[in-house]
Amino acid sequence: MAALFRSKKDNPSPEEEQKSEQSPSDAASQEPEEEALITVTDAAREKLVELIQNSQTPVLGVRVIAEGTSPVNPEYSLAFVQDGEDFEDDTVVELGEFNIYIDSDSLPLGQNVHLDFVTSGMGGGFRIDKRISPSH
Repeated sequence: MAALFRSKKDNPSPEEEQKSEQSPSDAASQEPEEEALITVTDAAREKLVELIQNSQTPVLGVRVIAEGTSPVNPEYSLAFVQDGEDFEDDTVVELGEFNIYIDSDSLPLGQNVHLDFVTSGMGGGFRIDKRISPSH
């Protein structure tokens, strides 16, 4: 089961929390819910926890870096965040065992992404995809 996370900057207001507690039929009449900042699969979370625990130096979390000229097809990378490498303007997603950091330059392209760990015959690797909402 994948976990959905929003930025600490996206904390819902009391009114929004009340709306989310409504029955499914009431929710259907409401506006569509905003996309989550990042979706992290269990496989990705477990692999990141393993890598962080095996690191030679203390790790605060993982930075998702988004680059590219196209908002539809940006390129993503991951990097460990160590003490002193977290910045005031980072968007921080708390996952319990570690945090995900997205810097302000990456944030426009770093929203609505799906982080997974995919295994193959030759090992495995992280896969980060941008989720594109269908046009209405």
